Amino acid sequence: MQGRQVHGAEVRRVRELPDADPLPGAVDADGQATALADVAAVVLTADCLPVALVAPEAVAMIHAGWRGLAAGVLGEGVAALRELGAGGAIRAAIGPGAGVCCYEGGPEVHEAFAAYGPEARQGANADLKLVARHQLERAGVEEISDVGLCTLCAPAGLFYSHRRDGELTGRQAGVAWRSSSAA
Repeated sequence: MQGRQVHGAEVRRVRELPDADPLPGAVDADGQATALADVAAVVLTADCLPVALVAPEAVAMIHAGWRGLAAGVLGEGVAALRELGAGGAIRAAIGPGAGVCCYEGGPEVHEAFAAYGPEARQGANADLKLVARHQLERAGVEEISDVGLCTLCAPAGLFYSHRRDGELTGRQAGVAWRSSSAA
């Protein structure tokens, strides 16, 4: 299941699969969450952060760019898991995305994250992964992993990057699911 990503804070809760989806991805949502076994939650990224949220009872995949982070998409993702029955520990994995090494943010980006203090920036660059980590901690996520890879400066051909390659680039898929054998 995938939505049309709009750099917002909407996380779709999928409680049942539709009989047929004539327009796949037609729902505006920057996250997908489900408690259904063997149903994959998917987001596509090319510099924004793919963030997987997992609990024994439910999973979510979140597309978190600066606008989504500023709008609260990660907290909404955690809330979605709780609504779907996740009562215990939630873990998160932050996938490859633009790192502080390369992500130059304009004044609107730095203004959006000013509350995170000087550690959220390095000169003109913004640290979206640090912001994501703080937001996940604030939402009650107990364990957070970060692959520590930047899509812009990773070895050529490893990741797609909208900022590096322009409009005509590909996308990475972030995927999370609950196995029926674990359900």
